[in-house]
Amino acid sequence: MKTCTVLKQIKIVDGVISDYKSLSHFHYRSSRPGPYEKIYAAKLDSETVGVIVYSLPSPSCELRNIATGNYFLGLDRRSQLAMLNKKVRTISRVI
Repeated sequence: MKTCTVLKQIKIVDGVISDYKSLSHFHYRSSRPGPYEKIYAAKLDSETVGVIVYSLPSPSCELRNIATGNYFLGLDRRSQLAMLNKKVRTISRVI
């Protein structure tokens, strides 16, 4: 299997909010992502050509409960939020 030649030139690195801001006009949502946990940037030389932003999860999500077999249910609210924040991240933006 051949490797895409673009991947030989692009590096994925830890990013910062300015990486997101430099590409935010390409995203369909004009608002800035809420509190973020981690950003990774795709760099071609020193230019940011892609970015992904991870955030803390929403406190309640029915589809997450279905996908995890109700793993996070049955706990008191405080314990549930603590476990979610420890184990789950949500993709907020991909550009």
